[in-house]
Amino acid sequence: MVSLGDMSDPAFLASKEGYKVGGLYVCKSEADKAVYVLESMDETTCFFKSQPDAVTGNVLEKSVIYDALVKTMKPLPTSMADKQYVKLTAPLPDHLPASSASFRKDAERARLYLELWEHAKMHQASNASVEYYLHPANVRSKLNAPKGNIKLVPATDLQRIAHKSATSQFVAHGPDEATLFMDAPLKPRSAEASEWKAVAFSPFWWVKPTSNSAEANMKLGKMKLGAWSVPVFENHKPVKANDVLMYLEKEEPAAKRAR
Repeated sequence: MVSLGDMSDPAFLASKEGYKVGGLYVCKSEADKAVYVLESMDETTCFFKSQPDAVTGNVLEKSVIYDALVKTMKPLPTSMADKQYVKLTAPLPDHLPASSASFRKDAERARLYLELWEHAKMHQASNASVEYYLHPANVRSKLNAPKGNIKLVPATDLQRIAHKSATSQFVAHGPDEATLFMDAPLKPRSAEASEWKAVAFSPFWWVKPTSNSAEANMKLGKMKLGAWSVPVFENHKPVKANDVLMYLEKEEPAAKRAR
């Protein structure tokens, strides 16, 4: 039974016109294309919030007094409501797209990344036996080290491991003929420890190239890490404390330099 109180209640009158909390509505203005949900109603006003824009994610809010409600908002037409929710009927891909080439490449990069850092952790003694310097960047032995005592692998940031590189000369070879290039992680710009939080310290990348064979005390070789063959720096001669670690840089042919 409808009471006199109901007949004087704007919210009740609005519900009789089809306006209910939770319903979907559109603005009668053609300029506003959003679909709104009627969030709540009080004694004088209806409060609407739009569904997120499909591109920007923006949400609009609109407050409409009851006297202007019918002129401003209308229930979402059934034809449009049916388009709000689209059921996906095609077969969905596997949760892990193992057949995807991009997935396989990402997995290869992740496996090599883990192998490098696991090995670096296992050989912390080598890392702890060196000191880092800036301006210019170099790494030095803390202790007297006999031949073959220092072994450094190219541990780096995941984003610095790629299937192609125009800058890296350091290559890892893995299963199924996988080939990955490794570039150096960023170095700190100063000796302030506050800058080190985002720095992956790996002494491999601090070994300096030299064209003087007498200065070179590190030699580039290969090491097996799990299923991967990776480059490694190893001291091929005894190193004294405070010696800068250097490797002999191969000189490019004259014809190549002239290009």
